[in-house]
Amino acid sequence: MGGLGSDGTVAFATGDEGKPIAPGKSKSGLTLISPAPPTIREIQVRPTWAYVPAEGDDELDPDDMDALQRIRDSITYHGFTLGPSNTATEGEQYWTRFDKDWQHALDLGWVPNSTLAKHLTAQLKTARSAFASGNAIAARSALHSLRDMVGRAGREQIRAEARALIVYNVPGLLKTID
Repeated sequence: MGGLGSDGTVAFATGDEGKPIAPGKSKSGLTLISPAPPTIREIQVRPTWAYVPAEGDDELDPDDMDALQRIRDSITYHGFTLGPSNTATEGEQYWTRFDKDWQHALDLGWVPNSTLAKHLTAQLKTARSAFASGNAIAARSALHSLRDMVGRAGREQIRAEARALIVYNVPGLLKTID
């Protein structure tokens, strides 16, 4: 089970009587559903971690507690991934959000091949310009080309997150043209 907060925060549980997913294991059938195409979200993953004292070592002094807190902090992962969007998928607002996401994806290095990054960015600018000027045919053509370029790109050229950002947002952008 899970939920999407009004601020875009996502929470979910395994549904198996609250049993956690063990380290190194996965949960099949887990699906996150968003009312809108994905956007780039900041994430923080805090692994469950507990200090197990040696036998007879019942009390921890304040220095030990500080050291344990530093360990907890050091194993927390901070990063970015695709996640649910709480932004409307209509018109100019959607295009603006997607432009920001695309620039963020480039800044994160999700398209390591600079030539591909330039071509994809140029194609997106062409589509946006055509949309802004009311040229639906050119906008659609540019978006289809953008999606096709991503489809032909190899894994070493574009990370899965950037590929998914385009693949899952192009249909929504196409809908704004009609």
